[in-house]
Amino acid sequence: MKQILFIIFLLFTVIFAYVEKRMVEITFNELTELQQLVDIGIDLDHHRTHSEVHAFVTDEEFQRISQMHFGIREIPNQAKLYFEELRRNTSNSRNPMEDYHNYNELTTFLQDIAANYSEITNLESIGQSVQGRELWVMEISDNPGINEIEPEFKYVANMHGDETVGRELSLYLIQWLVEGYGSDPRATDIINNTDVFIMPSMNPDGFENGSRYNA
Repeated sequence: MKQILFIIFLLFTVIFAYVEKRMVEITFNELTELQQLVDIGIDLDHHRTHSEVHAFVTDEEFQRISQMHFGIREIPNQAKLYFEELRRNTSNSRNPMEDYHNYNELTTFLQDIAANYSEITNLESIGQSVQGRELWVMEISDNPGINEIEPEFKYVANMHGDETVGRELSLYLIQWLVEGYGSDPRATDIINNTDVFIMPSMNPDGFENGSRYNA
């Protein structure tokens, strides 16, 4: 299982090792013209209409698409703008962003769980992010660290830095499992009969920077 997680880490390191991209709207006349964008490796997001598509592009790609006679305009990153607004407006109040676990809080949360429930958990880092943050994986099992003949489940969250809900839900899942062991029949059955691996944040750099990408 550790080998699988390490391979996933390497793959996503390559996938997210981009310069910062911005979301744009690209307009065209015929759907067949989209193939030109695919051929040059543009990160298409989704179709809006039969003449419009959203994509994530670098500055260089923006210029190249403009020269190909497509219509193109930047779409403001509302998530990042909101993130930055919350960062600024913290006078006389608690920072609303602290309602989500930042990297240090997430690390403390996981380390506390590992210390308090050592008989059913195993916390390991499978590597570091571009900016040097640990990529934590929590194993939850009745025999953590032992390769048993039972189903294994892997949960990976926060692959895009600005997609944060799964990150928090994975922490809640960890908490529900360990606190329910021995008292909640469902949680107890899961831990006794499966090996669960949870990676709350594949992209901690992106989360800290309020960015879709990693650094």
